[in-house]
Amino acid sequence: MSRSWVQISAGRGPVEVRRFVARLAERMEALCEERGLAVVDVTLHGDEDAPASVEILVEGDARRCLEGELGTHALGIRSVDHIVARCAPSP
Repeated sequence: MSRSWVQISAGRGPVEVRRFVARLAERMEALCEERGLAVVDVTLHGDEDAPASVEILVEGDARRCLEGELGTHALGIRSVDHIVARCAPSP
């Protein structure tokens, strides 16, 4: 059986993006198992709650099982800092 790495990375993104990496990695790990891939190992690089990247080692036909998941995933939320700055009262 073949092994493949599934890599999720924030690049040099801010903490919000790194938190997204953690949530997406949890989703991908569950998806791998649901689709019949054996999750062999999960490696986090950085903070557990906001890692810079996560690598998931799977066994099985990852390309076929994760076909619709490969590529760029977009984070569609506003930064807390941005919201606070916009809502702060004027001096």
